[in-house]
Amino acid sequence: MEEPLIEKKTIYGDVTLQRNEGGRLTIARQAKQSKLRLAIEQAFKHRNPYFVFFDEAQQLLGLGGLPIQDNMDCLKSLANMTNCLYVLYGTYEMRSLIDLSDQLIKRSSIIHFRRYAKKGKDKQIFQGVLYSFQINMPFPKEPDLLKHWEFFYDRTLGCIGNLYDWLLQAYQLALSDSNSLTLTEEHIAHTVFLAQNRASVVLRNIETDEKEVNSAFCEDRAEIIQTLLDKNSEHIKGSSAKREGKTTSRSKRRGRVGERNPTRDPTGGTDKGDLAA
Repeated sequence: MEEPLIEKKTIYGDVTLQRNEGGRLTIARQAKQSKLRLAIEQAFKHRNPYFVFFDEAQQLLGLGGLPIQDNMDCLKSLANMTNCLYVLYGTYEMRSLIDLSDQLIKRSSIIHFRRYAKKGKDKQIFQGVLYSFQINMPFPKEPDLLKHWEFFYDRTLGCIGNLYDWLLQAYQLALSDSNSLTLTEEHIAHTVFLAQNRASVVLRNIETDEKEVNSAFCEDRAEIIQTLLDKNSEHIKGSSAKREGKTTSRSKRRGRVGERNPTRDPTGGTDKGDLAA
C-alpha cells in the first residue's frame, strides 16, 4: 500500500509487515492469517481507497483449496470492515461467484464488458481502435491495417485484448526483420491469433456465455418470476387453510376449559343393598 513514513511508525504488538534496510517489503515468518487480515483492514481504513480491484477474479474459484463460498464470504467481510467497494474483473466463469447466496446477490451488480459486434456502431468503434494501433506503430512507413479490418475481426472475434496481443507479436516480428520498413501482410498472417477452426470453437463458447449473461438482464424473465411468486402464494394459502382446519377441529374436540365432555353417566346400582329408603 506504500504507506508513507512506515519506518517512523510506532507499532504495538507483533510486527508482520515491515521494510528492511534496503527498502524491500518483508513479511515476518511468524505471521498468521489473522495478523495479515488485520494488516489489510487497517491499511484500507487509513489509506481510504475508493475502489479495490481484483483482476482475474475467476481464480477465486480454486484459491487455496477453499470452498468458493468461504472465499466470497471473506471478501464480503472485508468490504464491511473496510467500507470499500470491491470490483472483480474476470472471465465468464465469474458468474458462479456472485450467485452463491442471497447476501451476495443483494450486494453485487453485474457489468458486462461485451465484445464488439461486426455491424453498426460497434463496427465503427472496432475500426477506430484498429486505426489507432496503425498510426501509433513507429515504422518508417505506416502500415495499412484498416484495409484488413474484417480479417482482424474474424480472428479476434471482436475482442480488443486479442487484437492487442496479435498486433504486438506481429510488431515484434517486423522489428526482427531488418529488411522490413513496415508491418506487412506476411507478419500479420504468421502471427495470426486464432486459426479458423480454433476461432470457431472459441466463438461457440463465447456465444453460450453471452446468452447466459444476457438472460440475467432479460425483462421477459419477469413473467417467470411472477409465476413462481403466484405458486408460492397459493402454497402459503393452502398451508394456512390446513392449519386453520386443524385448529378448528381441535377446538371442537376440546371445548371450553372446565367443561366436561358429554358422556353417559351410570344410573341405578348393581346390588339390592345399594338401595336406601
